[in-house]
Amino acid sequence: MKKLLLIIATGLIVACASESEQKSLDRIADIYDAKTSYSKGFNSAAGKETIRNFTAKISESDLIDSLNPNVTSSNIALLVYQGFEEDEKDKYNNIFVQMVNKKGDTADYTYPVPVLKKVAAKSPIFVAFSEGVLKGDGGKIDEIRNTNTIPDPIGEQLMVTITKYKSKYGSLIGYDPFGIAELSDEQGTAYQFQSYLVFSSGKKIPYLVNLDTAPENDKLDGFRFFE
Repeated sequence: MKKLLLIIATGLIVACASESEQKSLDRIADIYDAKTSYSKGFNSAAGKETIRNFTAKISESDLIDSLNPNVTSSNIALLVYQGFEEDEKDKYNNIFVQMVNKKGDTADYTYPVPVLKKVAAKSPIFVAFSEGVLKGDGGKIDEIRNTNTIPDPIGEQLMVTITKYKSKYGSLIGYDPFGIAELSDEQGTAYQFQSYLVFSSGKKIPYLVNLDTAPENDKLDGFRFFE
């Protein structure tokens, strides 16, 4: 009787982070005021595809400890993926996120690269909205809105609201995305990008941006600010 010998290899790849990978880790550290590290690994079996993984480890963050780990881990995975150069995006099958809270408890999350690719395709609308708010460009907000869900122009009124925020909290200096969720109801599914507006006084105002998951829908479905 012949015996089939199945060889399975699993290991860590000892390598430095590329410049683009390191930039994404630095961005994550900045957003969450966290300590970040990484590892690269693989597992393979004879006759099968080698699975390569990138792991981002996040620790020592009060913000991480205060937020839903499902939305923060998905955002971290997306930030890592978006930080890759185009040729690097084909290197990995999964991005693992390991989060360690102040108590030392560890939670691990796995995000397949094809899933992240779909979410990343929607990110430009979130960025366009956030940049429009940052630059005071209400016309841009109206340009990207979905007229089925936001039938009337809202850019001008939104800029009035942002001006009120500035009068209370100082100039608007940036935005920090901190979470991503997937929502569903009888009308369909949406990606919800969660972020902070950052003011010169140190004040941060959270806001949400909803985008339909359908690839053909590249418009803004809705948003909300929480002062």
